[in-house]
Amino acid sequence: MNTTSFIRGLAIFLTLVLSSILSAVALAEVQTFAVIGDAGHWNSRARAARDSILNSKVKRLILPGDNIYDITKTYASIWENWTSKELELDVVAIGNHRKTFAEEVAFFKMPGQFYEKISGNVRFLVLNSDNTKNVNEQITWLKGKLAEPAPIFTLLVFHHPPATVSRFHPWTEKEDFQKQLRPLLLKHKDVINAVLVGHDHQAQLFNFGPIPVIVSGAVWEARETRATNGVMEDNIAITTHWINKSGTFYWTRLDFNDEDQTLWVNFVRTDKDEVSCSILLKRGQDILKRPNCAEVK
Repeated sequence: MNTTSFIRGLAIFLTLVLSSILSAVALAEVQTFAVIGDAGHWNSRARAARDSILNSKVKRLILPGDNIYDITKTYASIWENWTSKELELDVVAIGNHRKTFAEEVAFFKMPGQFYEKISGNVRFLVLNSDNTKNVNEQITWLKGKLAEPAPIFTLLVFHHPPATVSRFHPWTEKEDFQKQLRPLLLKHKDVINAVLVGHDHQAQLFNFGPIPVIVSGAVWEARETRATNGVMEDNIAITTHWINKSGTFYWTRLDFNDEDQTLWVNFVRTDKDEVSCSILLKRGQDILKRPNCAEVK
């Protein structure tokens, strides 16, 4: 083989290798979101959360409800503080602090009060836990969605936690919704990666039976917190894996990795702009915590 043929062959070989590497990178896509429940009030704490998210280069936001507290204001007056920095209100659920359902759906350009949002291999099933009039309709819809072929990741997003995790809000606040939802969570434990909620102004990860539940509501207010280890509700174990200290403010970073089918949950403390706890989730396996997570009390 002459020198020209050798160089041409080497170039073709390197091109094929590079193409394979780029294809592998594309297949191993990591999608990142910031979860900021109970964030519908603008103050210095909310600003710190926003700036921390910007520092992390995260652009896509998940809002599990309570998207406005002062209903004399407009949604735009609250959320332009975020969108003006090119942050995207990507997945939004309705909470109990709101204007009308119709106004909230319209402002956030939601497909409806409950809907499916698919991004690559991540599927969000969004519910309206505050509407007591269409619970049966929502649950019927959810049963159908959970019976469909599942992508790599499936997360449920709604406002009210399916267990009591603070003295401020018992799970029975939305008893009809929760009593119909809870059996579905347990039945589809091999499909659901996690549940995202707000309502209790704290940051924590707990298990409802086998289902990880991420509470991300400590953006502008952080209430007294407590762990729920050893608690049983309707013969279902509630176990806290991590919880923020009272008076500390957080947002939650989610990193979805297609290649190894894992979800990293990172609780980011806003005043220090650092991760206080990272927890690895993989559907069907036990939760794996990294050493940076302090023991819960």
